[in-house]
Amino acid sequence: MLSGGIRSTKSIMTWLDQHKQRLSAATGCVLALLLLMYSAATPAVRVIPVFQGEVWDRDFDYTLPLANPFDTAELALRVTFISPSKTEKVITGFHVGDGVGGQSGIVWRTRFVPEEAGLWTYTYKWVDATILESDDTNDETVDGEGALFVVLGYEAQLEKLQAGESGSTTTGLADPLIHVPFYVALEDYLKVDDPRMGVLLDYVKDRLGANGVAIILKNRVWNACQGTNFCSPGFDFLDVANWDRLDLFMKMLEERDLAVNIMFYGNGDEAPGFEGESATETILLQYAVSRLSPYKRVSFDSGINILEYRDSEWSKFFADRISDLDPNDRPLSSRQSAGFTPFACTSCTYDSLGDKNPDFDTILTAISGSSNPIFYTDRWRVGFTDGLFDVGGIRQSMWYTYVAGGAGFILGGRNGALRLDDFENDLKSTEQYKVFSDFWGDEDRDASTYTTCNDKVDVGRCFGENDREYVIYLEQEGALAAVRGDEIRVDLSDWTLTADVSWIDPKTGDVSNESMITVGDVVTLTVPGNEDWVLVINIPQLPELKTAISRVVGVLNYNFSAPGSSPIIPRVIGVIDYSNISTPEVSADSTEVASDQ
Repeated sequence: MLSGGIRSTKSIMTWLDQHKQRLSAATGCVLALLLLMYSAATPAVRVIPVFQGEVWDRDFDYTLPLANPFDTAELALRVTFISPSKTEKVITGFHVGDGVGGQSGIVWRTRFVPEEAGLWTYTYKWVDATILESDDTNDETVDGEGALFVVLGYEAQLEKLQAGESGSTTTGLADPLIHVPFYVALEDYLKVDDPRMGVLLDYVKDRLGANGVAIILKNRVWNACQGTNFCSPGFDFLDVANWDRLDLFMKMLEERDLAVNIMFYGNGDEAPGFEGESATETILLQYAVSRLSPYKRVSFDSGINILEYRDSEWSKFFADRISDLDPNDRPLSSRQSAGFTPFACTSCTYDSLGDKNPDFDTILTAISGSSNPIFYTDRWRVGFTDGLFDVGGIRQSMWYTYVAGGAGFILGGRNGALRLDDFENDLKSTEQYKVFSDFWGDEDRDASTYTTCNDKVDVGRCFGENDREYVIYLEQEGALAAVRGDEIRVDLSDWTLTADVSWIDPKTGDVSNESMITVGDVVTLTVPGNEDWVLVINIPQLPELKTAISRVVGVLNYNFSAPGSSPIIPRVIGVIDYSNISTPEVSADSTEVASDQ
């Protein structure tokens, strides 16, 4: 067994103090009693309370000297978590210097997100790769153990109690490619101490309507390259202080429910000047995955731009390596060429494409030819260097991508990404981006079953589902648009219900010329004007009926067995009072019954 120590980053009292506003007093008392019962049964194991779906960190000390503490090929911290349902997840820790921002130190950290409520146990082991297997190494030995008791957060408790459910629960980590059609590229993501960072993120979410951001790690997170974006990293190249800033940035994103697409620059003449599959690259990828993957709604990409190229060997190495390293199976993409050149990436879960001013048929061909979801990237840097800024072209590319069946769109500004100094002046016609995001992010519009329906219209681009909804984008007349008249013919012969019609201005979101039509045949509609329009034809939606609740009383059960003892079945009783809803409250009798169950 290797020499090492442990230290916890959280205590039970700290946890209870932090969340006393989120849980009822009854929950806290029951949980405290539960932890005492478990600790009495297993006095050597300390149980840490954690909320389901939230990032949990724990620090470990390792005191023996190392040549490079960032290199897991020299020393790796492996932590094995066992869920309440007995599934196993192995997490690799990462070095954090002295644990408080200093570059030198003896602290390693493991980062974990529990997906299942109940009791988790874990063991940890220091793996010294310099010791050969024949040198008395026993894979069954561990250097320590611990336990987590995972409970539902306030919102999750409320949802379960309202639904009348009880018992343990499991929820998967959120997939950032679901209902996240629009990312915005950011440049100064490490400047978290600048008060403008919060303003920028609020602008991205509220003003632009973005669902996520895209960042490129570049060399800003490397110790030897703080003064420039493009340079070769030195030996001690991981800057702990900058990675700590990146952690703060990730937390700022989570507070705003923003996803993040993390790009890497690979081999070739561009930064970081790697030679391909180098030891430095391997260390960077391992460190990035261990440290960033546990955050919610993360996706990884090899880095995409219009002029940059990746050879197929490096692209395959990147995708395979990330896939092997990531225990959370985050969405992953890699590419080796510019534009829409196809690349068979067996480890990828989505494809990333990009080009300058592509027409609709180019985008449609690329999307229909891929078996993975497609993210389209147009950072528009090439046009900006030529003094061009085509607001209409950006708008068309966004709508082209989604009505062709794409999974989302990544946008950059005139500098390639938004910067703190001029983000409010970078993009023009900001309303058009929020219109796009609000339309496709509407919770009543699930486009997951939609397909292209261009054969149903004589002009425009159609995307939708029979007897449900057609979304038809009619681009403005010009170089990128097909010449159209003042009418559009739509084949609704397969529809059986009366349909609503509305025309949406994709620049402003204004709705006009609303009407109701009879279906079952080809209909002819008048286009309001020669600008861009989004024609929406759908069946009338019945209002959703929701039960009015003035008070919810229920019991949540968490079942597990402490080692060597009989099963423990704690019951957490939650009472939520909706005093602002003017409906009859639950009677005292029914409250007593619920509490006594």
